[in-house]
Amino acid sequence: MIAATFIDDRVYVDMRAPAGHAPLHLFTDSGGGSLLLSRAAALRLDLALRPETDQDTLEELGPDTLVGDATAFVTREWAGVPAHAQFTVMPEVIPLKGWPAIGDGILGRQWFANHTWTWDYPHRQLIMRPATWRPAPDARPIEVAFKTDADGHRVSDFARMTVRVDGEDLPVLFDTGATTVLTPTALQALADGKPAMRATSMMAHSVIERWRARHPDWRVVEDAQLGTHSLMILAPEVEFAGRKTGPVWFTERSDKTYDEFMAPMMSDRIEGSIGGNVLSRVVISIDYPRAKAWVQ
Repeated sequence: MIAATFIDDRVYVDMRAPAGHAPLHLFTDSGGGSLLLSRAAALRLDLALRPETDQDTLEELGPDTLVGDATAFVTREWAGVPAHAQFTVMPEVIPLKGWPAIGDGILGRQWFANHTWTWDYPHRQLIMRPATWRPAPDARPIEVAFKTDADGHRVSDFARMTVRVDGEDLPVLFDTGATTVLTPTALQALADGKPAMRATSMMAHSVIERWRARHPDWRVVEDAQLGTHSLMILAPEVEFAGRKTGPVWFTERSDKTYDEFMAPMMSDRIEGSIGGNVLSRVVISIDYPRAKAWVQ
């Protein structure tokens, strides 16, 4: 079993480093892409680093971005890391300007691809299943979709699912890493004793505007997210995989995020992302190679 730590329904794992170095504390994110490391973490792994040459990556992450290939130690000792894995290395792994660093790095969808995983939120376990694993008889299948090309070959490992809110089925990204950092004003408004950095779910601006038009009584916190000033809205109930949970906070994201950035990587258009605040009461397994999923 992988050594996982659940912090406010956000999942971290500890991975070994070579002798003489402390283990790495890594955030896991099914809705993220690359394998990211801080420069200090990469040096603890004895990675040979070279400059990043991809201009899109440099524009997104900055001119100090480096690249390092996984060593034999990493591919041998780190469960789930693909052969010939390549890490993107940054001075610090900070998701948004002004946010705190997010551990020693992030294991994104490349880590989850080609394996079967179980997220057991109630028991706070993350399990990588063997290829022979099959779900228990009482596990209920749910629909999951990945983008494929015209020949049926997988071209993206972002999982698309569906949630139901306010009587409407909404396609969403399965995003175990969905995170927000609350502004001081929002933290004071919620006054729930939780940290500023926390699990969230996200929804497109146009959907939130529909909710607000229908339900002016739904609670809204303006200027809720540090750095983007996005609002948050509290949906009284969310149905996922046949289970109802709530209330659930959704952080606003622009329609452009889903129409332009996410659309090329998804099997079809999505309206948002579901994170740990929706998933916190379920045990969900995803067989990435076979594109199947179950809830217990």
